[in-house]
Amino acid sequence: MRTVYFLSAMPGTGKSTFIREHGLDAHSLSLDAIRHIYAGSVTDMDGRLVLSNNREDLVFGKFMEAFELRLQMGGVLFIDNLNQDQKAIDSYMELLQKFDYDYRVVQFPLQPIEFYYARNDQREPYKRLPKDAIDRNYELFQNASFNDMTKIITPEAAIKFVKASPEDLM
Repeated sequence: MRTVYFLSAMPGTGKSTFIREHGLDAHSLSLDAIRHIYAGSVTDMDGRLVLSNNREDLVFGKFMEAFELRLQMGGVLFIDNLNQDQKAIDSYMELLQKFDYDYRVVQFPLQPIEFYYARNDQREPYKRLPKDAIDRNYELFQNASFNDMTKIITPEAAIKFVKASPEDLM
């Protein structure tokens, strides 16, 4: 089955770590990876090295080009972005339908906000977010909703499904 798995979680939750630990790098696409290529890191107003958001139009355009090419090739695909609600998922629908793909939202459980502050402090300096960005994202995830047609699964269920043999799926 042609399926896209949209990882849905706060920054710093471990989406990229999940992909790496389960050997899914070759089956994933990350907006941050595209951002590294086209925008790189810059020094912010406080003198900290941060991942640049200066070229977001270009970055998102290149991400969508890569997404379409991956769908053309077929196979399973994991999208490593926030994917916080149905609106975020809807931006992919035209291409999913064009290439006859099903999708699942792999929802990581929302933790207390202190968890994200602590995880943010442990991230590489250029990946750290300002506290207000964590707060804004946390509010988004607290109020996030998906439509009734969206299939929401756990990270564990996604791995079981991807590692299943064709006979297991019959």
